Amino acid sequence: MNLITKILFALLLPYIINAQTDLLYTFDFSKYPNGEALKILKKKGFEFHLDAKKLNLRFDNNRLILSTKSKKAGLFGIILKNPLHNVSKVKIVWGVERFTEGANWEKGKNRVALGAIIVLGTKNFPSGLPKFIAPAAPYFIAPFIGKKEIVGKVYLGKLYKQSGRYYCVSNSNGEVVTELDLGEH
Repeated sequence: MNLITKILFALLLPYIINAQTDLLYTFDFSKYPNGEALKILKKKGFEFHLDAKKLNLRFDNNRLILSTKSKKAGLFGIILKNPLHNVSKVKIVWGVERFTEGANWEKGKNRVALGAIIVLGTKNFPSGLPKFIAPAAPYFIAPFIGKKEIVGKVYLGKLYKQSGRYYCVSNSNGEVVTELDLGEH
């Protein structure tokens, strides 16, 4: 049984589906008018960490666009008030137009152009650094779109080696549909 308590993402259209294929949660960025997205996302309950507010978040042509002219890393998403139980699948419709320079998980350059973090459960595990630098976190799976990584390969990050797994789902530019079977991954 999977318990999802947090969803941190920068995606176009995420869905969370339980074993009976009932839609349990969705957030559709396509319904918002073109323009600045930060205020709307805050109103909808999104939290922003690192440099997420500096990623020029905007709605454009039924998509949420993130861009930066300098090196920035951002993390934003929703912490669910009521955890979802018995979740078996996650479907994400998302895409990358340009990839992050220098990213190459095969060579230890752990950067992503776009990724999601799906937190499973509530028991926390240490990050590998002192808590004030990187707090403990529950198990998570982090699908991402990468240019040089091996599609289907599971990677360990530099932190959260006990609890986190990063999973390359595509090397493609443009729209990608990702369906994750959480029990399998």
